[in-house]
Amino acid sequence: MENGKWKMENDKTFFEMNDINEEEIAELIDYCNDLNYILDSSMEIDEYTIERFIKMLNYLAGLLHLTYEFMDMGNSFENLANDLSNINFENFDDNKKTIAYELLKQMSLDIKKWVEEVFINKTAQDIHYFDASFFANITQFRLILGIKE
Repeated sequence: MENGKWKMENDKTFFEMNDINEEEIAELIDYCNDLNYILDSSMEIDEYTIERFIKMLNYLAGLLHLTYEFMDMGNSFENLANDLSNINFENFDDNKKTIAYELLKQMSLDIKKWVEEVFINKTAQDIHYFDASFFANITQFRLILGIKE
């Protein structure tokens, strides 16, 4: 706390105070690349693609849970994975499948950008800048696809 106000934690402060090793960062990067590869290689939503996507989200969540600072983000990844596991995409028409694909693709690109800025380049002025945006993306995904919370 600084002058009675909470100080925004930037990358430099975060990495000085927390012990995240290079191996964990490398795993985060690999999982982000895998998320994007899964969608790029299939170019559509099907059961196999969703199963692999869910698996990568859960791996990412597990890594983020190792650090108190990112537990909420890890929970968000788990919630999205849970939502995806409860959807029967086979019942969607082609238009809805395309929308779901595009939303997941954008989320995976956003996750990768966040990991790059926070963990690789260490350029984020606020390590939590992505939190609210990602929460909003999940809410939008639920609304568009008719998922009940």
